[in-house]
Amino acid sequence: MGLRRVNTQIIQYVFRALYDSVDLEEAIRLILQIVGRQFDVSRVYIFENQPDGLHTDNTFEWCNDGIQPEMSRLQCVSYEVDAPGYIDNFNEKGIFFCPDVSRLEQRQRRLLEGQNIKSTVQCAFYDSGRLEGFIGFDECRRNRIWTGEQIDALSFVAKILGTFLIKERAKKKTEKQINGLKEILDNLPGWIYVVDADTYELLYLNRKTRETATSSRIGKYCYCEFMGLGQPCQSCPAREAVRRGEPAAMEIYNGFLNLWADAAGIPVIWEGKRAVLLSLQDITKYKRLQAYAPALSGKRRTDGPLPVAQDETMAIYASDQEEAERYGEFNSTGTVMAAALEIFRLQDTFAKAVQVLLAFLGRRYGLSRVSLYMNNSRDSVKNTIYQWVDNQTAQPISLSDSFRKEEFFICHGLYDQRGTMVLSRDRYDTYKENLRRVLEQSGALSVLFAGLYSDGRYIGQLALVNCSKARAWDEKERGELAEVAGLIASEAKTLEALDDANRRAEYYRDVDPLTGLFTYNMFKEQAQKALDQGVARRVLVASDIKGFKYINSAIGYTQGDNILRMFADMVVQSSGPEVINARANGDVFVTLGVYEDRADFQEKLLLSNENFARLQNQIYDGINIRVRSGVYFLDPDCREIDLAVDRANLARKSVDYILKSTVVLYKDAPFSIKLRENEMINRMEYALMHGEFQVYYQPKIYLKDGSVAGAEALVRWVREDGRVIPPDEFIPLFEKNGFITKIDLFVLGCVCRWLKEREERGEPLFKISVNLSGADVRDDQLVSYIAEQVEAFGISPEYLEFELTETAFLSDTEQIFSVLKRLQDMGFTTSIDDFGSGYSIMNMVAEIPTDIIKMDCAFVQNCGKTDRGREFLGQLVLLVRKMGFVALCEGIETQDHLNMVKKMGCELGQGYYFSRPVPRPEFEEWLKKQRFHPGEICDMIEVNHRGKQEG
Repeated sequence: MGLRRVNTQIIQYVFRALYDSVDLEEAIRLILQIVGRQFDVSRVYIFENQPDGLHTDNTFEWCNDGIQPEMSRLQCVSYEVDAPGYIDNFNEKGIFFCPDVSRLEQRQRRLLEGQNIKSTVQCAFYDSGRLEGFIGFDECRRNRIWTGEQIDALSFVAKILGTFLIKERAKKKTEKQINGLKEILDNLPGWIYVVDADTYELLYLNRKTRETATSSRIGKYCYCEFMGLGQPCQSCPAREAVRRGEPAAMEIYNGFLNLWADAAGIPVIWEGKRAVLLSLQDITKYKRLQAYAPALSGKRRTDGPLPVAQDETMAIYASDQEEAERYGEFNSTGTVMAAALEIFRLQDTFAKAVQVLLAFLGRRYGLSRVSLYMNNSRDSVKNTIYQWVDNQTAQPISLSDSFRKEEFFICHGLYDQRGTMVLSRDRYDTYKENLRRVLEQSGALSVLFAGLYSDGRYIGQLALVNCSKARAWDEKERGELAEVAGLIASEAKTLEALDDANRRAEYYRDVDPLTGLFTYNMFKEQAQKALDQGVARRVLVASDIKGFKYINSAIGYTQGDNILRMFADMVVQSSGPEVINARANGDVFVTLGVYEDRADFQEKLLLSNENFARLQNQIYDGINIRVRSGVYFLDPDCREIDLAVDRANLARKSVDYILKSTVVLYKDAPFSIKLRENEMINRMEYALMHGEFQVYYQPKIYLKDGSVAGAEALVRWVREDGRVIPPDEFIPLFEKNGFITKIDLFVLGCVCRWLKEREERGEPLFKISVNLSGADVRDDQLVSYIAEQVEAFGISPEYLEFELTETAFLSDTEQIFSVLKRLQDMGFTTSIDDFGSGYSIMNMVAEIPTDIIKMDCAFVQNCGKTDRGREFLGQLVLLVRKMGFVALCEGIETQDHLNMVKKMGCELGQGYYFSRPVPRPEFEEWLKKQRFHPGEICDMIEVNHRGKQEG
């Protein structure tokens, strides 16, 4: 037992050292030393294979006293030349145990004896089945017999070290590649930057982007820096690239650069993160050729952003003389049809090709205007007209005035066999009223029309207009233009087919093609919307089929897919109207539903799982299907779908350890929570150092007029892999182990830094509250730490408030009173948080040196459910104010809540009705749309204190 305990301690030490380390290589050297001394070996070392797999290098080494180091001469050792067959020494577990090296093959023996090795244990580590290296434990003083338990312990240590080494080498390789890529991107002429695939945080900007957007920095958000928006762009190549999982391109207008750009987004892994590389190329000059404008405006646009049509019709104009002349010369000696074919071949969109073609036709035939009218086959209301005009005689026609739809069809009845017709001013008297109107309104002396047909449908019309002089169109020219009209119709049909394909792709982007359920991304989007409406009686279920990979191997992937489809059908059939289902990945399914009774819900889920498993086991021989489900009944404070899914998945993975059922509730998996606590403890220092802790802000509202009176700073833990660890998990843990003081001071530093930045930018300051825990105030140096932080940033104390929870007053009351009094004397505001959360301090409230009493969220909401509760809350608010405190009610989530607390005379409010806690960039954007009174809280405190003194 003693030896086993020592081995366990060694393994625990290795884990702790690796997880806690800032310098991995230094941690590995220390581990080799500890393991070497614990097992009393002569030498411990690591060999890492070169990329070719044929050579290996000694990269780490620890030697016991009196043992000669060998690492410097053991570089680029060849498996084939220096030690042929050496890899074969490792057994199926990756272990090579040799108690006597003299028994080895000659060249292998010579290699080891050259290092004075008598016996050795070497443990290989692999990456996806490929040998990446090994860790050796040598005895140079005597032959040694190792016990099985010792070898197992060393093998486990080797696997742990190998795993970390592989990740570290991969990380460094990626960094090297990234650095090389950065050098290339810095020298490219376009604007290039990289954003986080989930948050759109800037991860990299090339030289041209840095020089152009001088205020932009890594860590800021692209939509804020480049587009001036408070939320991600709706039309975004990065978003499209993430959704498709492949490169996406689109044309966008960038207001910051005042240009049109051809923007491409490419999904990449950037420094270990899912990211998108964006490249912008300036196409403004070309866009000015196209200058979009709504047809009803009748105006020509030559600069600025090109609007999306809001009216029934969209018109597209080209009026840049230089570009028109360039295309007018295009293929001037060839046939018109050859030129048209080449134009469609060269342009990447239908609209571009049409615009270039119209410019070409206008210059080729010396026209005043060329128009293309397209009748939308899907929407009889919305139609499109493309136009080119010269800059001398013609103005763009207005579809509403001179090209009515009935006239479009009248022309159709007058076409010749080629599908063309000509109107001329000298035959004006012979035309009907509608045709006369076409000539009058367009100011034309002659017009040639060519119809567009697709599968027998009349879909459009090409109009070639002369305003300066009448033109006689010969048969050859009419034939040429009829061919061009046919080409345009064919390209339009292709475009329509592509639109259909895109619509289908859009559908399959959001729907899993195998099961018909939502994809996981769409599930998160829809489920988050549902949670935003309220979490009452919501339940999250995560289910999978145990050992599904084996099932695929046993019965084939086709039958495996059938099982997944049937499971999806079972999930849908057992779902109600408010249920959202998705196939998350592989055989994992997630469901957000509602419940009436928890026990009844759990029983029905268990029965469904058992019935499905029984049916499948009857259908397929030789397999044993077992469905595992984790259930999380959402707590009132669970507002993020990622958190709910995380908890349900923890419960799902616990099924194998709780054998009494295939359905496990999140609360019934205590060992998972303990494991999670250990994980958080091991990671907390790293997380603080690497920016995983983030400060979110939630506004405090002056209820009298709805203006913003201040904000509360709240800490959130967002891991590098995107996982969100909820505050109710890590804050109680950190309060127990004392780490909370580092977190609270970190939050204070972030708040001071932001206030200083606002001051330097000339933006108004307002009071921000920072939370303190009972552990903080028990530290005699706390007030000094706070004073140093505030002084370092030069922030006035009037802009800071410190909140202490009601529960903190249940111990060390004297110390807490002293700290709060000292903070007040320094000019800071103090407040009691979560008042009414279940611990009564009414007997001491009158003496507490505080300014604000914050009514607990749950307390406010529970009081609002009954007349008696509302009466009690109203009297409490009145009492708080009479005692000279400012009353703030938390938990305001509905209009009814707001009306209730306003009626009671509560001065300040906070809750999801106004805003959820959000990151600083989002909060800053939110603030821009609000009215706020930064000094309002201070004024209320002064008034209430004066009233207390007068009373």
